[in-house]
Amino acid sequence: MTVISTNSISRPPGSYESPRSISRWHPGHKCLSQILSLMTLTTPPQGHNVPHLALTAATDGQRHVLIHPDDMGVFLSAHAHCDIVTHDVALDFWVMSDHLAAMGESESLHCLDQFVGGCQFHDVTLLDLLIRLANGNDGSDQNDDSNIEPRDLREIAASYVGTKISPNYPYHTQFGSFIGHDWALIQPESFRSVITDLQVLLLTYREMMAQAEVIMAAHGHDPSQTERFAILPDALHKFGLLSEAIQVQGAIALAQVTRNGLRTHQERLTAGIRNHRYQLSSLIQQIEDQYGRIFVRDQNGTLQLTPTGLPRKSTDALDAQLLRVIEEIRQAMRTNVNIPRSSSGGILRSFDEWAHLIGWHPFLDLWFRYEAEAKRMQSFRALNQPVIHPQYRVMVRTGRTSCFGPNLQQVPREDQIRNIIVPSPGHLLLAADYKCAELVTLAAICRARYGFSRLGDVIQQGIDPHCYTAAMLLNLSLTEFMSWKHRDRTWYKNARQQ
Repeated sequence: MTVISTNSISRPPGSYESPRSISRWHPGHKCLSQILSLMTLTTPPQGHNVPHLALTAATDGQRHVLIHPDDMGVFLSAHAHCDIVTHDVALDFWVMSDHLAAMGESESLHCLDQFVGGCQFHDVTLLDLLIRLANGNDGSDQNDDSNIEPRDLREIAASYVGTKISPNYPYHTQFGSFIGHDWALIQPESFRSVITDLQVLLLTYREMMAQAEVIMAAHGHDPSQTERFAILPDALHKFGLLSEAIQVQGAIALAQVTRNGLRTHQERLTAGIRNHRYQLSSLIQQIEDQYGRIFVRDQNGTLQLTPTGLPRKSTDALDAQLLRVIEEIRQAMRTNVNIPRSSSGGILRSFDEWAHLIGWHPFLDLWFRYEAEAKRMQSFRALNQPVIHPQYRVMVRTGRTSCFGPNLQQVPREDQIRNIIVPSPGHLLLAADYKCAELVTLAAICRARYGFSRLGDVIQQGIDPHCYTAAMLLNLSLTEFMSWKHRDRTWYKNARQQ
């Protein structure tokens, strides 16, 4: 990765020179400078397929070139020492990768991989997310662990350098007609708006780099430190600014996970849906037999369904039943029990608000079983297609990824649901996990900052920190706690999990 000092930015923020000349890049031409911005121009995307490469545009701020698809591999190899800035690295990488693979250019493919592994691919969208998270101004509800929205290039450029880009952006997937086109008839000057936006992209990234360097320095990044440090001295070269290189690798990998998709075992799925539909119907019947019409039915007695496929509840009937439940619990406990209410005074119907009262009233027990079964049915419905293509957000406020359509990061633990996801024919599923990853990281940070970590000592002794903590909280010796692993495995697993 090239670290560019703010002193190297010769033009003031928001300014750049209009491209005077745009030319086709030919093998043997002089290379562009150390850092350049690049955009693949493609066909429109079709489903989950990678768009086809029509041509590529690039600039280093001074020289502006168009790259024929046949020259893509040579261009990358010639610029193997450079850093490349994009605004959608997952798209650009896979467009180039698929094209080079189709051309049989294995050496160029290796070079492309080296850009990623060498922290030489950069993405303004990802770095913008990291800067906003670091500054605490991600624009999200601070009580929401997941809400951080990526911004498009227009917003990012306006935020960092106050410069507007083409009103036609994004347009990079509208170039299918150029595939097979006679380049002798192409007028490079017609790509002036593309090059102008690439200049803004490059200028924006340089400003973002300067801000990210300041943030890292303010939080203790000092490459000269060797003993006590808040951030690894070589973090910049290993992980990029604010860990951008890791996010770039994640974005590329997750984009391909989405495209590949995951197969489902249709027989297991059908059997699971049938079984849980029966369980759900049985619970509905029990609730209505004992507590009246909680669910909405039409004139023929047919249950009315919500858009998610679950039975619709009557809010009035449910509220009335919950009020009766509270009154009966008050009498049984001989104490006041508050009704969960919203700020406007309405009764909160989310089961999470009532879960602490389970065991105090049979209605709540039935309701808990119904809600659990309804959640399982939602999981089955989400998997109800031969191939699922989950989509990922590379970054949320916790620093993790998120998943939707369906959310495979929060599949219920039951085997009957997880066993629905199977490998494609001729393939295997690989499950990999870093043991106690967060705790190991915390221990390393404590040692780096303060010189010691009891947690680190426990981990280095080969002791499971979860078991160590569980034994401590249960006032047991570690040896006695571990003996339960063989005496009562269920108790042991629950205690460790808690």
